Amino acid sequence: MIKIHSLHDLHEEEVLRQVISSGEGPTLEFKKDIPNPIIIARIMSAFANTEGGLILFGIDDSGKVVGVCNTDQFNKVVQEAFIKTNPGISGYSSGIAFLDDKPVGCILIWPQHGLPVSVDHQYYRRLGTQVITLEQDELRDILEDREEPANLFLSSIELQRFFKIADEDTLIDILLVPIMRKLGFSCVLAKGHKDKSLEYGQDLRGFKLQLPTGHWLYFAAQVKTGDILYAAKSSSKNIEEILTQVRMAQSKKIFDFETNSYHLPDHVFLIASGNIVEGARSYLCEQLSETKAHRILFWDSNLICERLETIGLPKGIQIEIGNYLKEKVNSDA
Repeated sequence: MIKIHSLHDLHEEEVLRQVISSGEGPTLEFKKDIPNPIIIARIMSAFANTEGGLILFGIDDSGKVVGVCNTDQFNKVVQEAFIKTNPGISGYSSGIAFLDDKPVGCILIWPQHGLPVSVDHQYYRRLGTQVITLEQDELRDILEDREEPANLFLSSIELQRFFKIADEDTLIDILLVPIMRKLGFSCVLAKGHKDKSLEYGQDLRGFKLQLPTGHWLYFAAQVKTGDILYAAKSSSKNIEEILTQVRMAQSKKIFDFETNSYHLPDHVFLIASGNIVEGARSYLCEQLSETKAHRILFWDSNLICERLETIGLPKGIQIEIGNYLKEKVNSDA
């Protein structure tokens, strides 16, 4: 299979055609239909635990393009499959590409360099075109040998430019979701602005973090592009809207897909692609009760860049950002 660095590559029909013509192998899987999420999750686990790989839906075993019948169902099943992986895959991307006017579902998984990925407490790997269970000695070797690289080859200038030009959906899908997964949060999924429940101020589906005691903390996130400003003499409509959304996010229960239960978020992230000035932070906290003020967490572009320098970012995600910047340059030219 030719080397695929990001899903952007598959938007070129000739590239997608070449990938399909290479046939199934250690890093390529065809699915004519959309199977049960648990099957997809096991394939994702196997690719993540070996060399990475690509799953194409709407392609039969012979390589014939039949297309995905329902793209909304594809997106839903992919989300359900990801939720079944543990601790989650920090480097994966999914979407729809088109070949001969037929939609092809794509999931691209990069190798997991940290803890191996399990599904229902079982670990998998890829052997040829098969998904097989990891033996205990293989799992032990992985746990002993693996170290999560923290190399960030994107420059601070490139990251800041990305923050400046990306819209909310792009910022969430390409960068924020992988960051949260990298930090150890579970069930991190983008909600998307077509989802009407965004009126509750939750731009990421309810995600969670497990404490060493086994207990879970639940989180919501409100994402804004640009700076969040405040001036005492002229309170802006923008800051009041943000305050309303934070209050909504704090009071809107999160549905946990793993336990089929609802939980109020313990904390709400307010994330800005620009700067959150001190006056805005103070004003928002002053307008909330003391308890609720302690439950709001501020993230702006500077803090995110600091975190990335510490924890790194999967290579594939950095390539996605680089491709996005190149596309913007070409479209503006």
